[in-house]
Amino acid sequence: MITSLVNSPACRKAAGVFFGECGLSDPMRPEFGKYETMPVDRLVPYARNARTHSDQQVAEIAASIVEFGFTNPILVGAGDMILAGHGRLLAAQRLGLVEVPVIMLAHLNEAQRRALVIADN
Repeated sequence: MITSLVNSPACRKAAGVFFGECGLSDPMRPEFGKYETMPVDRLVPYARNARTHSDQQVAEIAASIVEFGFTNPILVGAGDMILAGHGRLLAAQRLGLVEVPVIMLAHLNEAQRRALVIADN
């Protein structure tokens, strides 16, 4: 779908693709995603999350956080619901972290949230 949008005549410009004309989100808009920290106990797991993490996977994620830092923030939608990063949350809890870095994506509509959840998995 994105390929057909980007390749449409309205989206082809000499200077490249202009996001708004193609129906794509502009990553430079302020509402696109706001980085912040959030208390671990405030995050709400996505009830329909298709992915599960074994104890071994959570341990590996925790080890990565210890070694490299929290390099991949948790993606959070409206209502503080986790869209992506359930394993990172479990690892943070295992490490006893009180806060974690998040990217707020509260501006996404339901279809966009579902698409992001699927794409991330």
